[in-house]
Amino acid sequence: MITAYGTSDPLFTVAVFAKPIATEDGYRGKGEELKITLTMDPGQVEEGELVELIGPTVSHWERDGRSGLTWKAQGLKTAR
Repeated sequence: MITAYGTSDPLFTVAVFAKPIATEDGYRGKGEELKITLTMDPGQVEEGELVELIGPTVSHWERDGRSGLTWKAQGLKTAR
């Protein structure tokens, strides 16, 4: 089990496929798979289900000449 740094609080990881909303002419740009770290158990989520992140944040990191983005959220819920 993954825990928050310096605590015993559990963290959960989910992979979501983020894709832009369609434009007026119906075009939807390319999407990207993102790995999101959650502080709440996401429960059962079916593949292909539309979800909304609760309290999302993104942070930039750099280490040893490498860099990237870290995606986090409190949780997720089914999008309506």
